[in-house]
Amino acid sequence: MNNMKLKSTLFNDSPLPFALRYGQVGKIYLKIPFWDMFKSPLVIQIEDIFGLVGIKPMSEWDENMQREAYRETAQKILEQFEIYVK
Repeated sequence: MNNMKLKSTLFNDSPLPFALRYGQVGKIYLKIPFWDMFKSPLVIQIEDIFGLVGIKPMSEWDENMQREAYRETAQKILEQFEIYVK
């Protein structure tokens, strides 16, 4: 696949204060081992990713969503730390 455009809504549901203005993936290669599917790996190679992002307008920022996302991230980090400590 060549020159695939990314949807401008890519970051809409994320707590990041970015909006994708333009995005494109140059090439995606897929190597699917049809004859030996359970013994050989599936290979996905992505080349030439380009993205132009801008800051979202303040009216589109959701402070509560950002706080919740940061809390969830901190909780996941703590859970991973607990797994390694035990």
